[in-house]
Amino acid sequence: MAKVSTSTCWDFNLGYMMSHAGVSPEFDFGMAKYYADRVERRLKSPDVSGWLREIFRGSSDIFDPNMTSIDMDRYILNSFTRMRYCHRDGRLDFSQKGRPSQHKIEYKGLYPWFCMSNSSTTTKSHIWTLVNSRILV
Repeated sequence: MAKVSTSTCWDFNLGYMMSHAGVSPEFDFGMAKYYADRVERRLKSPDVSGWLREIFRGSSDIFDPNMTSIDMDRYILNSFTRMRYCHRDGRLDFSQKGRPSQHKIEYKGLYPWFCMSNSSTTTKSHIWTLVNSRILV
């Protein structure tokens, strides 16, 4: 049976997960679940307003296991809710919208997040609705 959380839906038996935007290429299936649960706990905490104020004071676009707790939460939330593309070096991009194109790939160095994934997990997100079932990479 699928487990639904605030930002993701997963089914270990079927080996899939869904997310609003995407899943960081740094996360495997287990990490994605762990980090989704982490953010879900924060969203349900009594001090959620203070936490959200801190979250929106900055931006985290690259994963570093040694980053501060708030930067890690920012990165996790950005990955699941805002990211559509990644730079060659793995940084998340939050400004590009629309379907993948050779222009974005060749000139901007942006790749759809699912083309960079280190995971064999099947994932779906809102970018799939833009690709018209075609992956250009």
